Amino acid sequence: MISTNGVVGEGFDPSSAIIFIAISKMPISTRKENFILKIKQIVTGAIAALVIGFGLTWIADGMVGLNIPNFMDTALFLSITSFSFFLMISVVLSLMGLKGIGIFALLLFFGAPLLALAPEIMSPFYQDWIYSWLPMRFMIEGLREIFFFGKGLAWNTPLTVLVWIGVVSMVIILGTALKRSVGKEHKTEVNA
Repeated sequence: MISTNGVVGEGFDPSSAIIFIAISKMPISTRKENFILKIKQIVTGAIAALVIGFGLTWIADGMVGLNIPNFMDTALFLSITSFSFFLMISVVLSLMGLKGIGIFALLLFFGAPLLALAPEIMSPFYQDWIYSWLPMRFMIEGLREIFFFGKGLAWNTPLTVLVWIGVVSMVIILGTALKRSVGKEHKTEVNA
């Protein structure tokens, strides 16, 4: 949601958990099927990210009445941000299962109040140890540049970090498709 001070809080993206639960229920017999399923998961996440980015911007501009000077830049940036968060959450869910949702609940619980503050107002502890580790801060910094400094969508530090979070997460997601499942390895050891 976009508040009146221009801060957007997407926080935990429930689409990653919903898609993860849906694909974890599907029967998979080979690594190739698992790899194709992971690609479908990524494509579905990209479509969801576009809907979230453009939908949120449209709601803020058209329905709520906030002045969004660069509609397309804001929508694209929010889509990239949403896709990056989707991939990051999907990686944690792929590696840890649904237990990984707790990590993002804690990030949202402790990080959301800090995102509305200017970093200069925070104590040194929060600046160095909490705020600097929040992935949502890159979304906030990028939106501040678009909203308040009129820079538009540019290849700047927040966008670079978000893209790299997405790329690394995508590589790990596809890598998890190639690993052997523990259950199958256990069955072959018992049969041998």
